[in-house]
Amino acid sequence: MPDITSVGSIQYILELDRNARERVEQAAKEVEEIKAEADKKIEEMRERYRGILNQRLETEEKACKEESDKKIALIEKNKNEKIAAFDKVFEENRRTLEQQIFDAVIGKRGK
Repeated sequence: MPDITSVGSIQYILELDRNARERVEQAAKEVEEIKAEADKKIEEMRERYRGILNQRLETEEKACKEESDKKIALIEKNKNEKIAAFDKVFEENRRTLEQQIFDAVIGKRGK
């Protein structure tokens, strides 16, 4: 059985300890590198998904705006048609209305 107090044995134990510390140190560095790489990939994925979501949002906004513009145009068209119809009726009956108002003002009712 070797004598553990011998210089060779102590040096061997110190060497094992040094190797173990180096391995632990290297493993800690690798863990940090892996974490940094994972964080970078996560951020890249977030940016990619933000881009995709922004593009979808823009597409949806454009579609909603187009639909809204069509509805507004239809409402405007209907409003203009009703105004035109009212103006037509008013113009057709303008003389009669003016005469009725005139007669009402000067008191010539029923003549």
